[in-house]
Amino acid sequence: MNGTEGFPNRIKMAADADTAVAEAFVTFGQLSRQAIAGAANASETVAGLTQEGTAAQHASGAAAGSVARLFATPAKTAATVQSGSWLYAASTTGSDTYAAAFTPTLTAYTTGMSFLIKFTTANTAAATLNIDSLGAKDIKKYVAGAIAALETGDIVAAQICQFAYDGTQFILLNPGATTMTTALATEASTFFSNTDITGAEAETLTAGNAIATLHFHKKTFGSVQPTAGNYAHGLGVLPKRIRITLISAIANHSATSLMESDGSTHAFTYATTVSGTVQVGTTATIAALAAGGTLRTATVSFDATNITVSAWSAETPNGYMLWEAEV
Repeated sequence: MNGTEGFPNRIKMAADADTAVAEAFVTFGQLSRQAIAGAANASETVAGLTQEGTAAQHASGAAAGSVARLFATPAKTAATVQSGSWLYAASTTGSDTYAAAFTPTLTAYTTGMSFLIKFTTANTAAATLNIDSLGAKDIKKYVAGAIAALETGDIVAAQICQFAYDGTQFILLNPGATTMTTALATEASTFFSNTDITGAEAETLTAGNAIATLHFHKKTFGSVQPTAGNYAHGLGVLPKRIRITLISAIANHSATSLMESDGSTHAFTYATTVSGTVQVGTTATIAALAAGGTLRTATVSFDATNITVSAWSAETPNGYMLWEAEV
């Protein structure tokens, strides 16, 4: 351009709508807007336009927004994962045949999947669970290393239960019926650590082995004349209970006495043919006939070594005494 010649044709800045005019030129920004306006929305097979999803859309699992497919920011993903909303069902229906719905809706059961469900109704027997109408599956638990059906109370009303799907059934990871309280676990630990009893031996004391039968670890007994003094019971520990039975006779008269004690509560009774006397009471007392048919009494106590008969109220009566001690 030498300054003497003119342009043969005038050119001008084009508006966005005039990009097809031959003599118009456009800016990069105008070209970009036209390219974007004509672009396709993104899909699994097409690179295209996207839209940032809201927190609610992200939590619900929505795929598309108002104008295009959605994308999520790391902050929104982190917030949704931390809330646990994808793995939690807030409500269930049914009793033993349970159903639950998740957001977003599950499309298939997958081995290894885990989730939480809050139940409104406790189970009363074996149970099933149907999630998002994908089909009812048995609910099981592990007992002594093996899969077993639920027991009554494994699911508690208002309990949040944790499950894992093993490809066949749902495994309840926190069953309620087989969970020991801290107090019970402490008591069991104390029992087995302070005794030499084995688990098998402990089972003989349970309801499955005639709960109506009185069980004891050890019992000793002996028969002696009713003189005052100490009678070694041989248990080696303080008895839980002792019993004294005493029978005496003078001429044509007899007396029978029975005393029982656990160390704090006592009971006794005796009957005699001398005067037809029958007496009962709440002391550790025994009675017997002495010479001449006179009734004599003595008290009884015990410790970890002996059963002790105190001095009789007068002369030592005749007869024989059977003592028993047990723990």
